Formats: sequence, structure tokens, C-alpha cells
Amino acid sequence: MISLGDAEWSLAGSGWIPKGAADPHEESSIDQAEPVCRSAGGVLGAARHGARRYVTEGPSPSFVDVPDLGRCSVLSMWVLCYQPGDFAALHTDRPDSTFTALQVLGGRPDPLLICPDLAALTDQDLCATARRDPFPVGRSLALPTDGCLIMSGANVPHYRPPATSRFEVLSVSLGPLGA
Repeated sequence: MISLGDAEWSLAGSGWIPKGAADPHEESSIDQAEPVCRSAGGVLGAARHGARRYVTEGPSPSFVDVPDLGRCSVLSMWVLCYQPGDFAALHTDRPDSTFTALQVLGGRPDPLLICPDLAALTDQDLCATARRDPFPVGRSLALPTDGCLIMSGANVPHYRPPATSRFEVLSVSLGPLGA
């Protein structure tokens, strides 16, 4: 069992699922050749990796208590599945999220690289930058193996370079309570 705030996770079937959740709502293989500006804001970078999206139903809470942040709404939960060579180039997370929580579920992920120097760019300029240089110089963040990393992924551009091993990471988008 893995805990992220009040959300509990257990191993079942093909991977980790939240307690009280239905089977994967959506399972996909992401293969995005070029970065694009999202219609709702933010930049979706080039990427290649597997993903499973989960929807909590029934008794499972739609919020988590995050230390030092308080109670947050869960906007989405994905398990990102990487094989050697898979990547997520320069991008920002969904614009309605306040924070993104990342937790290692299996394997040893390569570091995530953040690019705070690019945070002031408009979506169009960030998209153009991602086309020219999908893996710019960034600051390396190793995901903890005994907890989670909380970051402002909608505001700070970041990327995951081509993976050197197989791993899975839980990505939870968090917003203000009631969002």
C-alpha cells in the first residue's frame, strides 16, 4: 500500500490503482512528435511513453492533505510508464493545477529537469523553444523513493530526458479545494 496524503494505492492487475478506484479509465501510449500549445493554456511537449489515467469513484476521496500546503482537490491521476528511450520533452503541466505531486511506484527513474529560467515565457514562446531545443539545460531533481515531490508544474517548464531504465511514476495534479 502506498499513501499520498489520504489517497491509498495498491498493486492490482496490470499496475498500481487508487483504493476505491475503478479499473483504468484510460490506458494509452503517448507518442507526440511535436510540441503544441494547449487550447486551455500551457505547452504539451513532444513525448513517448505509456500512461494510465485513473478516475476515483465511490468512497475514495477527491482530495489529499499535503504537508505545508493543506487540503487540495485531485484534478487528475496518471501512472506514467517509461521504457528505455521513452521521454517527455520540455512542457508545462495542466494550467488549472496549482501543484503536481510525483511519486515513484516502481523502478529507479532518471532525474526530472526543471527550467525555472523559462517560466516567464508566453505559451507561444515556450512552444517555439521546445521545438528548437526539447531538452534544454535544466536543474536536476531526483524523485525521492520514500515520499513524493511536490512542484508547480503548470508554472515551471520541465522535462524528462530519454529514460535509461524501466520505471513508473504516479503523477497527481492538485488544485484548490473545490476546484
